[in-house]
Amino acid sequence: MEGYTDDEAEFDSNMELSADRAASVKAYLVENFGIEADRLCTMGLGSTQPVGTNDTPEEGKMKWHQSLMTGRAKRLTFGASVLALTVPILVGARSTAPLANSDLAYVVVDNSTTTAGTTLMITDIGSPSRRSEVPPDKCFGIRGAVACFFDHPVWSPDGERLAFIFTALADSRGPFQVWVADRDGKNARSVTGTKGDSRHPTWSPDGQRIAFDEGGFIYRVELCKAGLPVEKLGPGTNPSWSPNNAWLAYELNGDIYRMDWRKGGSVTRLTTDEAVDKDPAWAKDMSQGLMIAWASNRAGTFDIYLMDQDGQNVRLVVKEPRDQHAPDLLERFPGVVYEENREVFFGARGGASRHIVKGFSPAMGLSPKKSIICPK
Repeated sequence: MEGYTDDEAEFDSNMELSADRAASVKAYLVENFGIEADRLCTMGLGSTQPVGTNDTPEEGKMKWHQSLMTGRAKRLTFGASVLALTVPILVGARSTAPLANSDLAYVVVDNSTTTAGTTLMITDIGSPSRRSEVPPDKCFGIRGAVACFFDHPVWSPDGERLAFIFTALADSRGPFQVWVADRDGKNARSVTGTKGDSRHPTWSPDGQRIAFDEGGFIYRVELCKAGLPVEKLGPGTNPSWSPNNAWLAYELNGDIYRMDWRKGGSVTRLTTDEAVDKDPAWAKDMSQGLMIAWASNRAGTFDIYLMDQDGQNVRLVVKEPRDQHAPDLLERFPGVVYEENREVFFGARGGASRHIVKGFSPAMGLSPKKSIICPK
């Protein structure tokens, strides 16, 4: 069951209100129809799927009642009771609907020097014209650097720091390493010392570890241990850490897998389609269950899909004429940011997509949480 609102209030308030509406419907069905609660899932979509404007009271009511009036009717039978619910229809039109005020880290090509590099940026997806560069002093002040290269940013669990891939070009280019810095570029340091190019860092929910891939294998670096020890976990690329700290999702040979990241942990293959499945990203909010977004070309172009943590309940989230890559889910599902032709878009299941900013490798921010404290 999906709850909706108009767009008169703040985004966060609308998301909470729509979630409460869906939960109220669930409670009513459980109490009055005897449906088992674990058979029903709820989701608040706020104002992300408008069917009208607020120009008249009637149009505002249309949006308030959207869960009853839009989509394809679907009849679900529970015992002797038959309910008519709606299933949202995926659309690919670009939208100008307002978005949440949430931090977005991304990368842009830097043409300010003779040798073009890349720059790490932060913006607010609700006000993308407000953006800042990380770090403001270029290349962390590395002497002799003529260009610096960033990629694959990811936010720390407390929302205050970024991990990313970085190298600088001086006399020659060194290997890409995983770096960590405050959101303003201060306290920057490398946390990997491997010889090859590191890629795709992902932060553990407790903030004590970062996983990354290099040369077709996944590694883990312990941030809270002396010497920052690194351990090889197994073959794969593009790891993503689950919010319950139990698994790493990753890609291998064109499919998505899930591993227990602890040494000797089990491995589960989640996708078996003949198409290419890549770019897994866990949903940060576990209130709707553990879910993974990823990109797949099973329908021709690369589109954004969502599945449960066991690979079941696959559903299409965003479909556009061109390929989409590198999805990252907003902290409060259903929003997702993704990359398309070096442009960053926002989309929602059943809703429209909106252009955010020119760039690539998008990473959504997190609400401030307790500080990450390494055990003594």
